[in-house]
Amino acid sequence: MRIPKNLQSLLFHPFIAPASSLLATVLFVILIILRYDGERRLYLLYYFAPLVIPFVAYIFDRLKNWDTLHNAQRLIDIFVLVVSLLRLFIAVPFISGHALLLTYIAFSTQGLFSRVTAALVLIEVFYIKIFIWDDITFFGGALIGILAAIIFGRVRKIS
Repeated sequence: MRIPKNLQSLLFHPFIAPASSLLATVLFVILIILRYDGERRLYLLYYFAPLVIPFVAYIFDRLKNWDTLHNAQRLIDIFVLVVSLLRLFIAVPFISGHALLLTYIAFSTQGLFSRVTAALVLIEVFYIKIFIWDDITFFGGALIGILAAIIFGRVRKIS
């Protein structure tokens, strides 16, 4: 996928990914506030809204580095995204989709913004899952996310 140079300089300006991440999060929060109420609203606000920032940053990171990615790395991306999204619809045993996606983003992206925001939201997810919900799926998701990131990095070194 070739992006024209003039569009690349605009799209990958250092402030675009953070600004886009924040804008997407604000829009998501507005949608949640307008659409939901009560405990469902609170749950979406504290557990899902923070994930938007590192996820959008991850998308920008992958687009920026698209030409350098090996097809196997793209398949690993698809695997992580599919398993993470599956958690919204079906119970995948022993795996937290949030922990999987966030550890993968933190360890497989090149951009500082995506890594830092993923790490910060991962700390929040760890706290919620372990200390509030007493849910050990964090560890399964984090382990698979780290393993996927290691394989992602090794593929890069081989190619």
